[in-house]
Parts: sequence; structure tokens; C-alpha cells
Amino acid sequence: MRFVTAILTFVFLAGPFAVNVAAQDTGTIYGHVKTKGHKEVLAKWLSQSIENDEPAGESYGNKNGLPDGAIDYGNLSGIYVILTDKGYKGGRYHEARVDSDGFWPAALAVSVGDKIRVENKTSNDITVYLAGDGDDDIQEFPVIEEGRSETIVVKLTGELELGVDEMEDEIMSVASGTGWRTQRLSSGDDYEFEDLKAGAYDVVFWFWRLGSIVRQVTLNSGQRLKVNEILSVDRIIK
Repeated sequence: MRFVTAILTFVFLAGPFAVNVAAQDTGTIYGHVKTKGHKEVLAKWLSQSIENDEPAGESYGNKNGLPDGAIDYGNLSGIYVILTDKGYKGGRYHEARVDSDGFWPAALAVSVGDKIRVENKTSNDITVYLAGDGDDDIQEFPVIEEGRSETIVVKLTGELELGVDEMEDEIMSVASGTGWRTQRLSSGDDYEFEDLKAGAYDVVFWFWRLGSIVRQVTLNSGQRLKVNEILSVDRIIK
């Protein structure tokens, strides 16, 4: 009993010191994410307006220099920064919603072990599934009643689809991997992954309409490592 008491006393007294040592043994990866439009496409749109003697973008029905329905890649939401961490076992919740217009958000990046919770905002009960390329790569949610939500734990990896049996044209893109810590951002946002062990990591910058850029980095103990990135059509899609 004296031995146990001595150990507990040591742990109690050494607690703050142990926490400080642990903090010094871990590091942080952080940075800033920007996006920009395809310069060649933007130049084409601008020149078309000039040829027609119109303000930029007027040839395409708006005043932002973009065609109607075009995506402004300089101002995106739903950008993901993904950190590959072998020690991460999942557990984070990702929220999604289905209504008469389809899914929100347009895409998710998740890890095996994470949970996807889908809210049914339609006027009917729906059957939602998560599927991959293989015939057996499918997970089904319980039937989601109108106005309610259901959750599954992600088991599949790869480029997946979240779909609804009753709404065949509505599909959400889901990227899934093992040991993925993910953060969802908008253009110009900062990200930060803390309390990481020293070692090698992949930092992936992904937008579902563009693709991804992968940065391989090495983190030292106690280091704050900055990894900034710019996503654009002409950098990712060659």
C-alpha cells in the first residue's frame, strides 16, 4: 500500500512537469489556404467582353467576370485540408443534410472510424447509402424518417458516393482514408493540427471539383511547421 501511495504521490506532484514534457515532444502543422481562378479562362472571358465592347463578364450575363453558373474558383467553400496520421482512429462527426434540392454540403472528407450523420429535410422517408467502386463496398443507413437523422460509422475507403435510393440523381462526393484528420475551410482560411508526434506526414489540400495537391513534410518535436497552399485549376488539372 505504501508503494502504491508513493507512486500516486509522485504522479500528482510530477503532473505539470509531465504535461510540459509531453507538449515539448509534440508539434503543430498549420497554414493558410488560398484559391484562384484559371488565369487562361479568366483572360478568355475578359477578352470576349472586350470584343463585344461590354464590361467584363457582361457577355456571360453577369458583372463578376464569370459565365452564368460558373464556379468562382477564387472564392470557394468546402475546401479540405487532410492530415494523414497513423495514430488517428476516427470518431469525428460529419454533418450532412438532404432536402428537395439534394445534398448539403457538396462533398465530405472523412476517416475510417468517423461518423456521418445525415438529416432528412425532405417530405418523405429516405434510404441513404455510402458506396465505393466494388460490388460489396456499400454501407446503408437505417431508413431516415422525415425530419429525423441517422448515423453510420465509416468503414470504406477511397472515392465514395453518398446517395439516396429515392433520389437517384442526387449524389455527394466523399473522400475517405485511414488515419485522416480533416478540416473544412473556405478560401483564405487558416488551419491547424496540434499535438502531433514527430515524424513524416502527408498534408493534402482537396476540393472535390479540382482534385488534390499533396505536400509531404517532416515534423520535429516541439516544431510549429507552416504549410501554405494555393489551389487553382491550372495547378491541379494539367
